[in-house]
Amino acid sequence: MALREAKVLACPLETKLPMEIRQTPVGIWLIVSLTRTLKVGLRMPVDAAGWRTIRMAKKSPSDVEITARGGQGLYVLRIQSIDGPASLIRCTTTLTPVVPVQFVAMPRDLCVLTGRLDPYPKPGRLLTCQTGKTAGQMFIEIPGKPGGTVFYFHNLSALTDLCQQTGCDVAGSVAAPWPDAGFSMPAGKLPLAAHKPLVIQDVFLELRKGTPGSEARAAEMFLDSLGRIYPQLQQPEVQYYDWPEMARKTLRAMNVKSGCCRTVDRKLYVQAYVDCSVKPPESMVQGAIMVPLMEYEAWQARAVPLLKKLAHVPETFYAPELKAPVRWLLGTDFEKEERSEEEHHCLMDSWYLLHTMMNLGRMGEMGNESARKIFLDSLDTIMRVARHFKHDWPVFYDQRNLRVKKEETGEGEGGERDSTGLYVHVMVQAYELTQQKKYLEEAEIGAVKLKGLLFGVLYQTNTTAFSALALAKLWKLTGNAAYKDLSVVCVASILSHLWLWHLGPETRTYMALPPLHDAPYVAFYEEGEVLATLQMWQKILSAEVPEGTALLLAEYQKHLLSRGRFYFPVELPPDMIAPEPKESPIKRQLPIPLEGLGTAKDKAGTVGQAVYAAGATFVMATRAWHRPRRAPMTFYCNYPVASWEHEGNRHKGSVKVRLAGSPLLSCLLRVFPFPSSKARFALTCSERNYRWHEKGRGGWSASVPGGSELTISW
Repeated sequence: MALREAKVLACPLETKLPMEIRQTPVGIWLIVSLTRTLKVGLRMPVDAAGWRTIRMAKKSPSDVEITARGGQGLYVLRIQSIDGPASLIRCTTTLTPVVPVQFVAMPRDLCVLTGRLDPYPKPGRLLTCQTGKTAGQMFIEIPGKPGGTVFYFHNLSALTDLCQQTGCDVAGSVAAPWPDAGFSMPAGKLPLAAHKPLVIQDVFLELRKGTPGSEARAAEMFLDSLGRIYPQLQQPEVQYYDWPEMARKTLRAMNVKSGCCRTVDRKLYVQAYVDCSVKPPESMVQGAIMVPLMEYEAWQARAVPLLKKLAHVPETFYAPELKAPVRWLLGTDFEKEERSEEEHHCLMDSWYLLHTMMNLGRMGEMGNESARKIFLDSLDTIMRVARHFKHDWPVFYDQRNLRVKKEETGEGEGGERDSTGLYVHVMVQAYELTQQKKYLEEAEIGAVKLKGLLFGVLYQTNTTAFSALALAKLWKLTGNAAYKDLSVVCVASILSHLWLWHLGPETRTYMALPPLHDAPYVAFYEEGEVLATLQMWQKILSAEVPEGTALLLAEYQKHLLSRGRFYFPVELPPDMIAPEPKESPIKRQLPIPLEGLGTAKDKAGTVGQAVYAAGATFVMATRAWHRPRRAPMTFYCNYPVASWEHEGNRHKGSVKVRLAGSPLLSCLLRVFPFPSSKARFALTCSERNYRWHEKGRGGWSASVPGGSELTISW
């Protein structure tokens, strides 16, 4: 039956866009009019046996409930209009079967329509969509005058009972085969039990007239929509975790005896994986540990002996004949017969080289003169390679002759696109260290290559975060707002890959980020670098950070600080850990994180225990615990701290704290008095006195709104 012939039911909702509800013999549709010639239809329940009764009740001007009795059971539809600059609608359908119901694969629940309710003839532009286990979201640009955009978000967490009863898998369930789009109910292995109500649909729709007009505007719209929807979702509870203590345990474990390190020619190197000595040490691995350790050393104001033992690293990975760092330690052989495609001397993965250069520059900025020298000595070579590849870096190439060994990540997908952002980062560092204008000019040439990629800029999540930071710095250095806009595009691409759902108690990966654009797992190394880098990005943009973005990044930190412990094997049930990892057996009691974490059905650590990922442990400690030097305490906040200022001494004083995030949501603040201190602490928030909900020798705790200004006084 054509939709235009369907029965029209009055829709008493008070909304910005005209809406109507239509009833077909087996379905109920919500139709929203963007323009006279452009409409969007959301298919709500479908009952193959047809409808017996349908009743509508208005609960409020912005809330309508429909009760529909069909052959399979009783459906309750709730349609809510949420205030805001665009029209945000939430549609939730609950089914109580009267008989056991076996679901087969269902049609998608969204359709773009003409004014006559026919399928829209012009092809839309899919800006971003669910990939594997990412959030059930989709962002579509509809052509026309004025055209429109549809942001679709399916709250997959609401389908917990459905998935548990039927055994269906909702990963990859949202797609856009034009003009149909949205969620398709996967076929279940088992039927739904009778007489047990459960949610079968929970959709948010944000519809806007007109098209974005630029990639920066599209990114801002995406971030705004996701930021508005997020507070409407039920969040899993977060728990406090003592990351400084875990950092101490991890640091003690990083030695030769544990298999985390090895010696070559009487020099110490960090291994990529525990007990894996069949490959030479890698340059990227050393930097991934040394940079967080240098930050940790400064944070605790006490020397880290391991850093002294690794002091030789910058020089030993530098090849004078190439005038550049290499990936594999020079003069060390592979002790394995079968090698992967990158396991050959002189073969370089583009992002490895640039990441190594970036960390050499960061170490140089923090006072390591050897790293600074190698960084500066390598710049001419890095620039020559970039120009040879026209700033479009391949996946693998031979460092000796620049012959490409692997050009694309996949057929037609191009190289590692965000590697160019890493190159921009290196050039900005070079300018900051030398003040030579040629490096700034080279950074701008590289930045141009990132234009037009929009959500497709992300190949590796942490690399895209470094790209965002580099572009923000470039904006500050040049005053060109186009670079700021590009940095926001990078952040939107990152946040479009959030795993923003969980099924029941399976919250170990909630709001996690995969390491690659299509990875079926999440990884601690990349997540730690993303957290640290986007904190710096926020401080550079300051008030220019979109509100929805600030909210999402604050919540990302809050959840990572809570769930990050599950990367450690001792925190997981033994049956969740891979029995035969690729690199070496798992040492369950060793405080070194596993490579990769999936859902409860997936085995964790299929590659092994990644020593280089241990750097994220130090990131957690240094980014969330703050140590005013002349105060009688340290303080913790699971939201990013934009700034803090200390006045006074250990006997009397205050710390003024400005939080990032949004006042729509709250975060945990904890004050830890020094053991010798007898101070009593007071807390004011936005000029109001706040009560501690817990206080004593173990810490003083309070829940405070994000984006607020606090004063802790004693």
